Amino acid sequence: MHVDGLRWRPLSRREPTIEGLDLAIPPGQRVLLAGASGSGKSTVLRALAGLLDPEDGDGEGLVPAPSRPGERGLLLQNPVHALVGATVARDAAFGPENAGLPRPELTERAARALEAARVDLDPERAPLDASGGQQQRIALAGALALRPDLLLLDEPTSMLDAPTAEEVRRAILAVTGRRTLVVAEHRIGPWLPHVDRLIVLGSRARVLADGHPDQLLSHRREVLIEAGVLEEEAAAEEAPSPVGPSETVAALRGVTVPARGLTAPQDLELRAGRLTALTGPSGAGKTSLLRVLVGATEPGAGAVSRPEPSQIALVPQDPEHSFVATTVREEVLASPWATDEDLADELLQRAGLAPL
Repeated sequence: MHVDGLRWRPLSRREPTIEGLDLAIPPGQRVLLAGASGSGKSTVLRALAGLLDPEDGDGEGLVPAPSRPGERGLLLQNPVHALVGATVARDAAFGPENAGLPRPELTERAARALEAARVDLDPERAPLDASGGQQQRIALAGALALRPDLLLLDEPTSMLDAPTAEEVRRAILAVTGRRTLVVAEHRIGPWLPHVDRLIVLGSRARVLADGHPDQLLSHRREVLIEAGVLEEEAAAEEAPSPVGPSETVAALRGVTVPARGLTAPQDLELRAGRLTALTGPSGAGKTSLLRVLVGATEPGAGAVSRPEPSQIALVPQDPEHSFVATTVREEVLASPWATDEDLADELLQRAGLAPL
């Protein structure tokens, strides 16, 4: 797989997202593609998959679409975009079925892929009813079932808890075997021991560093830190803990959400000035409880106390679910209570979004 002088500008952008990328990946190589958000990792993966359509933008050096089904497999960053089957089993079998494989073989491939991706759901369950982490594993199973020569994964463990992420990572490495693997990630640490090559991208997919991970960590460490893919070592700082009791601002008492699989009564109390971490494996009910807290989901049973809507802000697991405006600045000011335009501009500057 190689690209020469790849340039791509989507119709929605004034400037290119990829400008003059040269890249060659030998068969069987395991590549980690790293870079800060907005560096073009996802677009590079789509380019390698042959999915950059000239009708969607202005491009040069585009990779042609695969010549045969199953030649390349791509797992998108947002798993919902890859879910096409009415059930978990049918979704995993979709790729092999379209490749024209006999039914016994496609059924066997789908079952093995679901097992490898650690999908422990009812095969007849609808994928869209699963949690974000479960959907990510279902989408991964669909890519693994193809057994492609080139497997392209866009942050395949971003929605998973640490133990499950490690299990899935090992499953990916076991299933790919000697096939070519390209993984785009901004958290590079867990992948470094398993890859042959680390490519660090800067703005517009410009290659800042390219080589064996050990070599880059030893000789190009500052470049990795500056690119935002490696954290600079720093001494830990002690943060003061709240002293004494504080006001309860929100609470759940005996809450259940049967429609989302949360049948055991749950109690949760949030106090003013405190930072609370709600943790658990994929599908444990974290998102369901948050949705009940903000009033987006009605509980099956139990009591809920919460502040006025103007005092609650929610960032969903999939940020696309909250977008309602046509520009970045309009999005920040979309809430009826977001009236301070100067504050909006300051927040965009802090988040590095002002240029957008």
